[in-house]
Amino acid sequence: MKIIRLADVQSGGASVSYRPERGWQISSPLPPEETAAAWEVKDSREVLSAFTFLRSQAKDWRTDYFLSPEELEKKLHAGKVRAVLSCTAFLLIETRTSYERLYYGSTCAGALTELLRSALPCSTLPLVVDLIADKDEGGRVQLVDGFTHCGFQQQFRLRRMTRIQKRLQDLAVPADKFARPSETDEITRLLQRNFDVMTENVPSCEEIRAAIQRREIFAARRDGRVVAVFWLARHGKRGEARYWLADPAYRGHGDFPGVAVYWDALRLMKGLRVVTLFVKEENAPVIKMHLANGFRFDGLEDMVFTKKGMAEDDERKD
Repeated sequence: MKIIRLADVQSGGASVSYRPERGWQISSPLPPEETAAAWEVKDSREVLSAFTFLRSQAKDWRTDYFLSPEELEKKLHAGKVRAVLSCTAFLLIETRTSYERLYYGSTCAGALTELLRSALPCSTLPLVVDLIADKDEGGRVQLVDGFTHCGFQQQFRLRRMTRIQKRLQDLAVPADKFARPSETDEITRLLQRNFDVMTENVPSCEEIRAAIQRREIFAARRDGRVVAVFWLARHGKRGEARYWLADPAYRGHGDFPGVAVYWDALRLMKGLRVVTLFVKEENAPVIKMHLANGFRFDGLEDMVFTKKGMAEDDERKD
């Protein structure tokens, strides 16, 4: 599969068109063997249209793409995201400070594997991707092989847990249990210091500020500063526990601020029908705590893969 830029296609007398009944198509005066089967675009409308069409046609839909249309459009306009489309799959590559993150969507495992092997752009920066699939899913093995063939290595595995509340309870949470807008920068630094910024997808300062305004982040304070947070995103009666951490200096001492924010968030969880979270499979103490509070493994796993950038390979050669 040959990959070309959309601008090059159009300047060469060819055109790319999208039709609801047929999807993305490329027309070219070139012989069929020279016609590209995948192309790079920068128009958010084209990416979103392809995303919608592929999902509607999928027999075995899979993706790790969870950006909102507004977020994607901003990133495309800022030149932070480039997209590669084929008739059956797409790749989105977002450039960050020291690495790039890969998002994907495809009609089936085979379509994604084909696009990865033939059209994954080269990068000087490390590339990170999440493979989200059921542990017993047949297509997962094919995708793992596809990522491995392209030079990716698995870093760790997360397992998803789900909590179902049959009888909802509307329990009040005191206002001082939530993070304050003035604490945005402090919480951002706390996350950056305690997470691997490359493999764990730390949110931006803007995302944290918006979550605080929605009262999704619980905070514990000691000596006038935030030392623990629990981020519970809410969508109607469904919730997603995104981040939970405590400053290492306050773990296992005193009144356990990390546990305190957990209990605060749990009060709010009792008013939600379903809450999900991901946990590292080797984190036995945290898994035990979740199990004691109604969470159960649901079979979904997130395997985090990384691929070295060309700059890293060049340094090793030197």
